[in-house]
Amino acid sequence: MDLFGKYDESEVAAYREFVTNGGRLLLVEGFVREGEADNDSVAREFGVRFEGVVSGQVFRGTSAGAFTLNFDEVSYQIGSVVVKSPAATQPVAYLNDGRLTMGVFRYGRGRVMFLSSVFPILNAPLPFTGQLFDELARSNLSRS
Repeated sequence: MDLFGKYDESEVAAYREFVTNGGRLLLVEGFVREGEADNDSVAREFGVRFEGVVSGQVFRGTSAGAFTLNFDEVSYQIGSVVVKSPAATQPVAYLNDGRLTMGVFRYGRGRVMFLSSVFPILNAPLPFTGQLFDELARSNLSRS
């Protein structure tokens, strides 16, 4: 990866191979300035697109896939929203206006989880963040 966050094709291929073979990947985007939505070639490879700069919203959790604990709401300080994700995406969290900010989907034998900002999970209840990290750390041999 170069200084400005652009990945070499070999790096993108390594992520793709890792997840295809059973790895779990957490894609975290900050905020996306106008004209920069296509800069994240790793997210693009997996069919995820983040856009915009959003601040001062409410982040709400929902049950999806391995996540069985909801949280009512958490302050969303700053980040982007997800405007494109694979059809098989299981939503995990939204802003209070319904825009998607977090989801998970299978890719090959692995899983990709995406999050439009790291700040909400820092403030989410411990059971939710515990499940998030347990899901990412679960053995690659598991098909759950």
